[in-house]
Amino acid sequence: MPIDPNVMRALNLFNKGFNCSQSILAAFAKDFGMDEVQALKLATGLGGGMGCTARTCGAVTGAFLVIGLKYGSHKAEDKDSKAKTYAKVREFIEEF
Repeated sequence: MPIDPNVMRALNLFNKGFNCSQSILAAFAKDFGMDEVQALKLATGLGGGMGCTARTCGAVTGAFLVIGLKYGSHKAEDKDSKAKTYAKVREFIEEF
């Protein structure tokens, strides 16, 4: 089974020295019309388990950001999108 090109991109970014969260978000950024530089900057503080505190892994927080880009709401009244996003995050946690 071939590896998803975004996964390969994330691995390449990580191997260049970006943290896990940066690598994940930047790899998927263009799929959502986001600039890669903005994605790298936005996710910087999540590295090292959220600011190098060894808490939640940056791969997880980066994935949560990508899930939010795909399913998230941008209107306060959009409860369905928020619920779907939370469900997808919980699904990701189970699989991780």
